[in-house]
Amino acid sequence: MSIIFLGKAISDERREANPGCDSFADCEKLEAGRIAYRNSATPTVHKTANRLTSRLELQILGDMTNDVLKIKNMAFYAYHGLFEEEAKLGQKFEVDVEVYGDFRGFAREKLPQAVDYPRVCALVKQVVTGERFGLIEALADRIAEVLQSELGLTNLRVRVRKPNPPVPVNFDGVEVEVWRGR
Repeated sequence: MSIIFLGKAISDERREANPGCDSFADCEKLEAGRIAYRNSATPTVHKTANRLTSRLELQILGDMTNDVLKIKNMAFYAYHGLFEEEAKLGQKFEVDVEVYGDFRGFAREKLPQAVDYPRVCALVKQVVTGERFGLIEALADRIAEVLQSELGLTNLRVRVRKPNPPVPVNFDGVEVEVWRGR
């Protein structure tokens, strides 16, 4: 049996080989990401991953590594934003960092090459509270840049949340997510 999506059939075999494919386009992106990963000398998350659904993102990352260190909900008071009031009054920002790697063998090593997560937290705090950006996109990009240059992290994801942006609509906040890989 096949599922028809926008005039293109997704066979049962293709769906079984690519769990999470809800459309022909999703299957194409997932398979393209796998092929690019297999053919690259230095595996990285490909730009196509930024456009995939969360399930497909995790599946592509799963092909690269199953190991991730997550630092969640670091909270800081800072002065980022485009409005003058944001520069004067400041507001709360939240940051998540995920570092992808291969942690196999860490249980047997006396001093494994582990991620120094207290240093990750200190660097994130330094950027969030010590620099000023108009956009949270720029803030997330700068955090990723500093973590890569200072700690040599090669595959990471940074999320920055602005829980209470100054807009006249009630919602849970704004979040930006950036992926970086070499």
